[in-house]
Amino acid sequence: MRNPIFDIGKFVIMLFVVYGHIPHLYPKSFDPGMSYFSNLNIGMSMPFFFIVSGYFSASSISSKVFKRLFSFLWPLFSFGVVIALSRYFVGEISFWKMLVYPVWQLFFGSWFLRTLAIIFLIHALVWRFAPERFRSVVLLLIYGLLFFAPRDSVFFWTAQVMHMFPYFTFGMVVMQKWRCYDNSWVAVPAGILFLLTVVLEGNIRTNGMAFYWVSSDWRTVLNDSHLIFCFFARTIVGISGTIFFLWSLEKLLKFIPRLTFLAKFGTTTLGVYLLHEWPLVMVGKHFEINAMPVSVSLGLALALFFVCHYIVIFINSVSFIRNFFFGNYGCLENSVVKFYKKIFIKETL
Repeated sequence: MRNPIFDIGKFVIMLFVVYGHIPHLYPKSFDPGMSYFSNLNIGMSMPFFFIVSGYFSASSISSKVFKRLFSFLWPLFSFGVVIALSRYFVGEISFWKMLVYPVWQLFFGSWFLRTLAIIFLIHALVWRFAPERFRSVVLLLIYGLLFFAPRDSVFFWTAQVMHMFPYFTFGMVVMQKWRCYDNSWVAVPAGILFLLTVVLEGNIRTNGMAFYWVSSDWRTVLNDSHLIFCFFARTIVGISGTIFFLWSLEKLLKFIPRLTFLAKFGTTTLGVYLLHEWPLVMVGKHFEINAMPVSVSLGLALALFFVCHYIVIFINSVSFIRNFFFGNYGCLENSVVKFYKKIFIKETL
């Protein structure tokens, strides 16, 4: 049976992701009162999704690897096709750029899905080739290589993979095995640690090493003790915050069981993530968004979330549209098998 706390958690955190992208697209909309709230948001949002993805990837890490990778990468291409067509018809890009854009999306589009696919593939290879007793050591060595990897235009992705790597590993190895979000003796201290770390390191949003778009190489980091602290602080915030948040949701549902209806909004978060910036960009071409208080920003984010949610519901309701946007791995797998049999088995005979 599907545990509703994960879907409710995805709904709440995705709402904050949408909220957090408003000032990125419209800098004038940023209100100084949002700063501390944004620190909590950035410290929790993406780590939460990587931990939960790792938690649910444990069952498919040794099988269904290509199916899982397909589910990460295909939406980048399919949504890229739609965005390319819309940008071409409004005159933003040329015909040739429209043709290249979906492929460009696979490599340079959503950093989240690209990073998730790379981290999942690394873990799948470790599970496939490394002996069980050495897997933790191998993962630690890979993490070290990512830390010392170059940060240039070719290896721009290494920083994002390095920052999200421990969250995915924690979700798949630690949380899956011990279910620490069920244990009050773990979750309550984790919540205290989360709040203390956020208070101690109040500029999680702004400092160069704590965020996943880090450009600093390892020499810069090791020469700055504050960057080292911020790096570990953000990791602590992401892990401890996720444990405490899931534990709090579980306790809340015991007191108010009716809140389980919110779980249905957490089943469309991938589509919401891929869609939510598009309406903001289109609106921004016609209206200038000025500074707004946190309550107004959250209201706008909530409205945008529900618009994208119901668009995804419509997409899922029509099979051929759903297969285009989110892929049909079974159909692809059958086609590959048929092609293999037709070409290679005939040649063998």
